[in-house]
Amino acid sequence: MWLLPLLVVFAAGVVQGLTGFGFALVSAPLLSALMEPRLAMPIVVTHGSLITLLLLPDVWRWIDVRMMIPLAASGLIGIPIGAYLLRVVEGDTLRVLVGLLVILFSLLLLLGVEGLGGSRGWMAIPVGLLSGILGGSTTMSGPPVILFLTHRGVEKRVLRASLIAYFTILGVAAIPTYILNGLINIQTMRWITFLIPSMALGAVVGARLSRRVAEEPFRRFTLLLVMASGLLSLLTGLGLL
Repeated sequence: MWLLPLLVVFAAGVVQGLTGFGFALVSAPLLSALMEPRLAMPIVVTHGSLITLLLLPDVWRWIDVRMMIPLAASGLIGIPIGAYLLRVVEGDTLRVLVGLLVILFSLLLLLGVEGLGGSRGWMAIPVGLLSGILGGSTTMSGPPVILFLTHRGVEKRVLRASLIAYFTILGVAAIPTYILNGLINIQTMRWITFLIPSMALGAVVGARLSRRVAEEPFRRFTLLLVMASGLLSLLTGLGLL
């Protein structure tokens, strides 16, 4: 019960350190297949927030503040809605939802889809709201925002910095929301504390490997790995595993 979560969190930390995102994409479907989603999701949110907080001081100067304000504001509105869904929706239903979302997002990136949702600034509001709902319920806040920002042709370092800032805001906000909904308790805190060293080690390893591994081949390998984890979550939710 304890070894597999350690390996999952380590692998997710490596992916995050290498690519700058992906901790939730890797860890959420796998952890939710290993344990109850109501236990797995707070672990993913907490660890994901810790990683982005560590990265934020190095990228803050490149954040697109004008775009982050409507995205983050609407995302914060969506988080309590998502947390409520996580509390009341049956576990297997959430596993299926996580699996489908991960598979769809991975396919879009593998096929080279650079963005969805249009380039108009007002689209940040519905995109942020959808992202917040998905983040609160499945920890998958990333797909709508990543696709939206890439469609706007945001410079790579600005994109990375803005995503880190956005995920930090939503992740930190989700923690008290989870506490108020009874999703973070003594059992959850034990798992969070137990898994922190594995997550941190994975992030350090990933950051060091990023200087040696070609970006595009590893990106495709990572997406295939993420897709496989989404398929595992989907099959588990459907009762086929």
